[in-house]
Amino acid sequence: KELHEEALFRQPETPDDCPICFLPLSYVEEQSAYQTCCGKFLCIGCVNTVEQMESGWESCAFCRVDRPSREGEVFERLEDRLEKYNDPTAGFSLGICHANGKYGLSEDREKAHEYYLRAAKLSSSQATFRLSLNYYNGDGCDVDKAKAWSYLEEAAIMRHLEARTVLGEFDVID
Repeated sequence: KELHEEALFRQPETPDDCPICFLPLSYVEEQSAYQTCCGKFLCIGCVNTVEQMESGWESCAFCRVDRPSREGEVFERLEDRLEKYNDPTAGFSLGICHANGKYGLSEDREKAHEYYLRAAKLSSSQATFRLSLNYYNGDGCDVDKAKAWSYLEEAAIMRHLEARTVLGEFDVID
């Protein structure tokens, strides 16, 4: 139990750097953009700069692969990254696609849950946190509060900020 507590409350590691400008990526998800072509996270500053420098910007700011030209191509690239590279972010993103019915898919919460499970096994903190919510609310699976709590703690250990915040709120309530 003591080792679990130590892992749960240690300081999070510093985030990775943007591969273009080498500045640390933000912990805030909206401040970076995942590239489905190369699997890189780029800071929003670099993405916006490339967009402004190159009017009609049609390629990835990092690898220069053309941006998806049709709606289903994003989904295909994500599936390809998950199958070829076991990319946890691609797995999580596929879960989001199924949960919200994006890119021409019909909404399928059970399929989304399967993708979250796969991404969590590949160490996606986002998918692990989403699983905690799914098990808590019975979204795509049966309600299981014990699994919800376990996934919440695991996501917090993986430095997921929202999971840490939720655990902190429960600590204050107790």
